[in-house]
Amino acid sequence: MKEKSGKEKEREKSGEKEVLTTEKEREREKAVWKAKEADLERMRRDFHGAVTYGFEGVFAWQMYGAASSSDISGVYTEYLMRCQWGPDFSSLQPWMVTRRFREFEALDNTLRLDYPQISHLLPQLPPKLYLTIPGVMTALGLGGEPDEQIIARRKLALEHYITAIITAIPMALQSRVFQEFLNVPERIQIINTSLARDRRIKREKERVTGGERERERRVSEVSGYDSEKPLSIQELLTSESADRIRLNRSSRPLSLSSLDDLHSQVRSLSVLLRALPPSTLLQNTELRVIVRDCMSSWPGLRGIIQGKGLDQIGLSGWSEEEVIQLIARALQIEDELNECVNKIRNILGSKQNTDNSNTSSNHDNNNSNSNIIASV
Repeated sequence: MKEKSGKEKEREKSGEKEVLTTEKEREREKAVWKAKEADLERMRRDFHGAVTYGFEGVFAWQMYGAASSSDISGVYTEYLMRCQWGPDFSSLQPWMVTRRFREFEALDNTLRLDYPQISHLLPQLPPKLYLTIPGVMTALGLGGEPDEQIIARRKLALEHYITAIITAIPMALQSRVFQEFLNVPERIQIINTSLARDRRIKREKERVTGGERERERRVSEVSGYDSEKPLSIQELLTSESADRIRLNRSSRPLSLSSLDDLHSQVRSLSVLLRALPPSTLLQNTELRVIVRDCMSSWPGLRGIIQGKGLDQIGLSGWSEEEVIQLIARALQIEDELNECVNKIRNILGSKQNTDNSNTSSNHDNNNSNSNIIASV
């Protein structure tokens, strides 16, 4: 049998290495996929609506409600939907979409026409006569439901329809007509631009401050806070107390740039709360600075949510839809801020209970010692 040459042996070894490398890559890909699926399942358990990986990131959707509107043709019902997208779960940003029932019908007709192979997977929309003209059915003695019940039933059916597309029909999810229905391409472009701006601002801040201690000193000087002073429960606001401060001080709504800054701070706060153990959390100087800055910005955030004084920050020329999108974003930021503040409030409450218990124990010990000395 002819002995293999050195080159043949090298080729065999090289081939074995390539096989091993490919297997390791597949294992890594499988592990990443399992981790992403676990994240998705966890998000779906905690989220009322539909969420999936899509559009090179994470996409979430939920039916927000229904509202009456009108035009020259008369009064009609619009269905409000809240969409979110981000490169990952921690960076989801929201926008609102309003659509009439006939627009849902147009979407359904186009999907069934363009993609007949998935037509059987699409849920049926409610019938056209599902919503009646108010009072007509009753006047004719034909019965009928109150409008509120009809709209509520239709809203549930539409929610089921969109949820099915997002979670179970990827061909429909990726279709242009569905993406345009929810303004996905336009909003993703805006979000990516915003995220890129945030990254540039963060890099610039890091370059200017030259480190954490310098950043703390600068923020402390600007805000007037003592960064070494421990946090107290009394400093933590709620939506209601922030509103009272806004009214008492006639606070202006936050500017758009200040809203961006606040959102970045809330994200940083959320990261710190996840990364630091509760035992050392309250000693972290950066956390104290961020919390106090967020508290000082909260009244201005409430100004945006309440839609008060928006002309003062240059929004007088904005359309109604643009203002709704801004308020939706402010609500999202406040939800995240409330979640962070509640965690800190619980930690402070637990610490205060522990301190009170220790103080009481020391007081009892002192009294006991005094009694022993007196008896002697």
